[in-house]
Amino acid sequence: MNKPEVPEDGVREDLSETHGRPCLTIGEVAAATTFSLSTIERLIRRGVISPVQLGGKGHRRIFPAEAIERLLRHREAAQRSTPTVSTKTLRGPRPKWNKSRR
Repeated sequence: MNKPEVPEDGVREDLSETHGRPCLTIGEVAAATTFSLSTIERLIRRGVISPVQLGGKGHRRIFPAEAIERLLRHREAAQRSTPTVSTKTLRGPRPKWNKSRR
């Protein structure tokens, strides 16, 4: 599947505008943010970003240009809050499947 080409500012001129603001398709948002389509779908379900469906349910979803900024802020916040993995050895007996490794 080819990714759509997105201009440097992330907004295509030929897309329709909603409330006077330029909008993007889900593919263009994915290309501009390097998130996968499934990640964007998950973030939509979580309420991080919300698309506009001008034709109602089942029609094409478009996103305001601010959605890119919101997604990038979400990524930065997630990276800051990610806990570090401890390399500390766990207490207790070693499992049978792991006893041969030392």
